[in-house]
Amino acid sequence: NYNAKWLRASNTLTFYDNAKAGFGTNDDLQIYHDGSHSYIKENGTGDLFIRNGTDDAIRCRTDGATELFYDNSKKLETMSSGVKIYEDLELIGGTPQIKFDDTTSTGYQSYINTNNNELKIMASAGGFGVYCGADANGANNTTQRFWVNNEGLVRLPTDDSKLQFGASQDL
Repeated sequence: NYNAKWLRASNTLTFYDNAKAGFGTNDDLQIYHDGSHSYIKENGTGDLFIRNGTDDAIRCRTDGATELFYDNSKKLETMSSGVKIYEDLELIGGTPQIKFDDTTSTGYQSYINTNNNELKIMASAGGFGVYCGADANGANNTTQRFWVNNEGLVRLPTDDSKLQFGASQDL
């Protein structure tokens, strides 16, 4: 026995805690508040769409993806294996970072930390390479800095590259 009432003075239909507004023949869509949290619940056979004017903003697929849109263009989608981002991902504030974690081992497998420079870690069947750098004006001038093959051989790609060990660079 939950209550809802019309408040003529404020022109408001008020649903008290746990009272549900149901839509559709079998209450396929419900909107309610349980006293602590608010819910929009899709109980029917279709998907839930949240629109802004004529544009899709959010699509919630039954037993599937949730999709986010900007100006009717999909930007983010959840998948059983994670998240797919369409177009660009922009990180703002402090020192932007992206960390790729392999949950089967400890630590980060790839780490990108950029402050007006660019870093690329690229892998292939033969090994992986690290590419980085920017010129004095901040223009992208990314070049390969080193390569490690599957047998562990480390290659420095230019004759003037140096490999230094120790704080005093004595080796």
